[in-house]
Amino acid sequence: MRKSTLRFKSLLAFLSVGLVSLALGIINFNSLSAVIEAQKAKEQALSLSADLLEKEIAHLKYRTKMGEFQRDPNQTELNIEKDAHKCGFGQWYYSSARTEAEAVISALRGPLEAIEGPHSRLHASSQEIEGLLKAGKRAEAIVLLGTRASVELYEIQNQLGGMRAEIKKYTAEVTARTDSAIRARKLLSAGVTVIAVLLAMSIGYLFSNMIERHLRGIASRLTGGALTLTATSDDVANNSETLSSATEEQAAALQETAASVTELSSMIAKTAENAQKSREVANGSSKSAKEGKEIVGQMITSIMEITDSNQAIMTQIQTSNQEISKIVGLIKEIDLKTQVINDIVFQTKLLSFNASVEAARAGEHGKGFSVVAEEVGNLARMSGSAAQQISTMLENSTREVHGIVERSKSEIEKLAQTSSEKVQAGAATAMACGEAFDHVVSDIEELTRMAGEIEVAATEQSTGINEINKAMGQLDQVTHQNAKLSNESSAAAQKLKSEASVLREHVGVLEAVLDGAK
Repeated sequence: MRKSTLRFKSLLAFLSVGLVSLALGIINFNSLSAVIEAQKAKEQALSLSADLLEKEIAHLKYRTKMGEFQRDPNQTELNIEKDAHKCGFGQWYYSSARTEAEAVISALRGPLEAIEGPHSRLHASSQEIEGLLKAGKRAEAIVLLGTRASVELYEIQNQLGGMRAEIKKYTAEVTARTDSAIRARKLLSAGVTVIAVLLAMSIGYLFSNMIERHLRGIASRLTGGALTLTATSDDVANNSETLSSATEEQAAALQETAASVTELSSMIAKTAENAQKSREVANGSSKSAKEGKEIVGQMITSIMEITDSNQAIMTQIQTSNQEISKIVGLIKEIDLKTQVINDIVFQTKLLSFNASVEAARAGEHGKGFSVVAEEVGNLARMSGSAAQQISTMLENSTREVHGIVERSKSEIEKLAQTSSEKVQAGAATAMACGEAFDHVVSDIEELTRMAGEIEVAATEQSTGINEINKAMGQLDQVTHQNAKLSNESSAAAQKLKSEASVLREHVGVLEAVLDGAK
């Protein structure tokens, strides 16, 4: 009966030690599995957060590319993806990756449903902007870009930021649960280990010969588990170091990118300043060109007035020629009258001769009449001589006046023709100057418009750079968080390694006890 009781106790002790050891192995295995699963969950959440940040930066770049038409007045098509299902975010959103993300973090379901509307409307606005550009409505396209497209982009950024906040909250909760589980399992493992060691020592002292072989087998399995735990903790530590190194490289790259973005922002500000100066100079040149155009217009008006004056002079000259022609006519009439006088003088001479003949016939009685007839004859000769001189003078005057009129008319016509040709040439030159000033004013107005568009585009670029700087700051925060999580993972791995060392020490104690009992 005693023998059976001892056997029963031995069996019971063996079973007790086996169960305690098994419980210790299961606890350690579960602890390690929980830590690994938690680490995977954190890495998945961090990867999802980085993907969402990348999508946010991609939408900022999308908005920048959408506004490139402001710098190219000939651009009528947007070099972006206008289908909400085919862009990078759309492919992720309408794939199983979104379902997997919602399954991991249920809090993302609401923001993911809310972001679909603004995302679809943003791509729809890009299609409307392209339609306006093709229709030549650039001003409406710019207004649409600055209003609805910007509002939808802002809503998308808010939703993405909210999702990243939920991911951060989820990561913190997973980290807290993991630390709590590790502490609880560590205490439980330590307690079970102490109990197992005490129980093994007691049973070894009483039943060393009976259970030594079984205890060595258990010790061997515990040693293997401790080694496995140590190797796993080493792997976790190596992965943490790799993640930390990658995080440091990413931080350095972010610093270089931030410096480049700062330099680019400075260059864009300088471009905006130069564009503003160019627009001011162009406005001044446009004003001067318009004043020059007005002066040319006044010159053309003056030339036309000179033409009218020349025409009036020609008319007056023609009138004067007509008046001179009338005078010539009067001279001719006088000449005709002079010929009549010549005829009268001839008749008077003839009568005076006849009177002298009759007076000679009368003798003494006709002497007085003869004297009168002689005087009349003398008077007739004088009148005839005077009439002849007047006729000669009138003829010479008529010829001279007619020659003067013809020469004056010829010279004046030549001068008028020359003056008209020069006036016409001057008018043509002035018109050409006016057209040239029109082209200059048009070109300067176009230059002013382009300078204004460059200034607006530079302002848009500056806004985009500021948004990128903001995103870079957020990415830098994520990088620091990754570094912190990497350090925490490394610390957890060190804790696991330390626990494995403690377990090996306990196994060593157990082996020492067994060897001592032997």
